[in-house]
Amino acid sequence: MTPPPRLSSRTYLVWFVATAVIGFALAWIYVAALPMAFLDDEFARWTAKRHLLEACDLGRVLIVGDSRAAVDIMPAGLRLPVTNLALAGSSSIEAYVTVKRALDCPNPPDIVILSLSPSHFPAPDTFWGKSARYRFLTEADLEEVYRNSARLGDYGIFDLEKVDELPPPVRVWMYGHDFPSVYFNSLFQSGVFGRLRRNEQTEADVRQARGQYFFAGMKDGTSEIAPEGEMRTFVPLRILDFYFGRVLALLNDRNIRVYFLPMPINEATRRVVNPLVPSEFAQYLESYAMRYRNFHLLGDVMPAWRDQFFADPKSHLNRSGAELLTQALDGCLDDLIAAQDPAPDACRSLGLGAAPMAEQSGALPEANPTGTEPSRGLR
Repeated sequence: MTPPPRLSSRTYLVWFVATAVIGFALAWIYVAALPMAFLDDEFARWTAKRHLLEACDLGRVLIVGDSRAAVDIMPAGLRLPVTNLALAGSSSIEAYVTVKRALDCPNPPDIVILSLSPSHFPAPDTFWGKSARYRFLTEADLEEVYRNSARLGDYGIFDLEKVDELPPPVRVWMYGHDFPSVYFNSLFQSGVFGRLRRNEQTEADVRQARGQYFFAGMKDGTSEIAPEGEMRTFVPLRILDFYFGRVLALLNDRNIRVYFLPMPINEATRRVVNPLVPSEFAQYLESYAMRYRNFHLLGDVMPAWRDQFFADPKSHLNRSGAELLTQALDGCLDDLIAAQDPAPDACRSLGLGAAPMAEQSGALPEANPTGTEPSRGLR
């Protein structure tokens, strides 16, 4: 019997390289075409919001902000058509991209409610892990962030979540083109197709709720300290300050009023917050209110509610708390839409009353440490 011919080293190397290239190409096609099959359920939530935005299904009121707003404001409990496009861990960059796309719709919203936690101005939580990786930000968006970072001399966004040491342009290209290495960890954890059905159901649920959702494992009350409790001062990144201004300028140019609505934190956190943080945050917002007459603050910059209404260490409201806040907002939306400058005083506190508010004991900082009256300080 004649033995099979032996492959030369060169032929073996050619076949090895060809197999590796084909395998990598197939993996690239897979991660680009079927992200719902292997990414986690947060991707499904972001996808639902992206689809609402792409469909221009916005309603009269658009909610933009971070995860507290995403959880705390329930459009299903509001009489007016409202869409909640707040994104977990996001910053003013994502808010700007959302608003810019919304204003391209045939029927843009009447008003925008903007809500960003003070802790998301010095640094967002997961810019690369969610905003870029979940494809909410396009390659063009990321390139624009890089150009503006270079112009400002602030590369803070590219120093976040140090998962690689690649130069910013290379990282932008990789995320903009769904490079497989960005997703390998999720592929291994999911068993390739393991998350498809669950993610499809999650996306459908979030779309039906018009963008609102609750995280898994939420508690009925917690005294765990939120990120604000760790802040010593309020100093936003220059790039995030730049995009915050761009959001307000964009809405001002279209004559659309924007209301900044701070989400509550639990009483346990408010007791340990450095008084400089809410004071500097209020001054920061005041500086923009002096520039843009379409910008208004609703209530205190750092409202405190009793611990029983919170669900986790990030100070997301539980269902009871979210229902209370939504009910209060529902009683105010008509006035906000109909209002001229300034916003009606009755809406500035959202009519929350005393029920959910934390007790203002001697150990708890004053609700407005600047000493100014919010209803007159922000116009």
